[in-house]
Amino acid sequence: MKKTVLLGFLFLFCTSFLFAASLPTTSRSVLISSHTTFPAAPQPGDQVSLSLTLENASWGYLVRDINVTLNLPTEFGVTPAYAYVDVLDRGSKTTVAFNFTFPDHTYPGSYVVPIELNYLSNGIPISVEKSIPITLTQNPELDIKHISITPATATPGDSVRISATVANVGKFTAKDVILSLEQFSKTSTALTELYSKDVLFDKDMSVHLGPIAPGAEREITFTLTIDEDAIPSIIPFVLVAKASNTSSETEPISIKVDGTVDLALSAVSFDKHTIYDTDTLSVSAEVENLGKKDAKLVRFDVTSDDPNIAVPDSVYLGGIDADDTSTGVIDISLHNAKVGKHKLTLLLRHKDANEPQEYYITFFVEKSPPKPPWDLYGFIIVLTAIIFLGVRSILRHRAIAKI
Repeated sequence: MKKTVLLGFLFLFCTSFLFAASLPTTSRSVLISSHTTFPAAPQPGDQVSLSLTLENASWGYLVRDINVTLNLPTEFGVTPAYAYVDVLDRGSKTTVAFNFTFPDHTYPGSYVVPIELNYLSNGIPISVEKSIPITLTQNPELDIKHISITPATATPGDSVRISATVANVGKFTAKDVILSLEQFSKTSTALTELYSKDVLFDKDMSVHLGPIAPGAEREITFTLTIDEDAIPSIIPFVLVAKASNTSSETEPISIKVDGTVDLALSAVSFDKHTIYDTDTLSVSAEVENLGKKDAKLVRFDVTSDDPNIAVPDSVYLGGIDADDTSTGVIDISLHNAKVGKHKLTLLLRHKDANEPQEYYITFFVEKSPPKPPWDLYGFIIVLTAIIFLGVRSILRHRAIAKI
């Protein structure tokens, strides 16, 4: 009986040993559980960073002396030459990284990077070959640069020039390149004209540039006309560069539309109906701001056609809000003014105006009536008194006689 039990244990031990020896290498191997490449779609000449996640997937074995090697030709310049991991416990992970460069003459297509793993699993040397797929592309790379907007702040009715340069900063020719100017949203600003020098354009504000070689660039200019009824706002746009063999490039821009000051001389009044050459005259000039922007530092510069008419150099009205009015009073001294028709010139200025608005006010100066001399006044007064006293005396005598 004891002999039978001993033989049974011996049989089980031998069976277990043979079973363990017959296990496939994957049962006690190191796996590449994941990998990443940057860039994800490299091009010829690009340096590629490859990260490998190693995992001990064995059935309880301790893995040691792990050596990872990329079996690429020397012209790929692999660094480091190999990666080494001392110990990797069961179920644990670690990451190793390599850098290499695809030669410029490499054709685009799908490639595999051969990887060799050498390690000891439970003291048994194991060598495994793996491969990582990489797709080599041949795409150009577009860039939008040197963007300028003139003027930086537009007003209704202005023409705005938007200039931009489309450059191919990649290593391959960009085909069928199109630059478009697109609005993010509808606004009150109308795009009434689109222009690009030496380039044809279609109705959707897109300029067809054709192919652009590596390192080449094209400068494009769009001209927009701001609608006369545009309200002050910031209008968003986006420049979009597209090619048939690469992804699109976008660059947001915006145009600032400011309101305008629109001043007008709306009314003029005089403090006298008849103006004599010896008068002091006050002229009230009402100014209305018809624009959508507040006017600042509003003033009249005043001149006269007669040097004997004294006028102030300037009359200040201050600020005039949009859709509001203000009145300036011009005090004029007419002493020794010539009789006849006269003209005042008013130059209306404000802070945002480059040139003044010119207005004319005309009026007629009459000769003042002559004043009688003082002795004539005395004679008339004395004569009037005598007549009055005489009449009163006669009336008194008549009254006494009747009594």
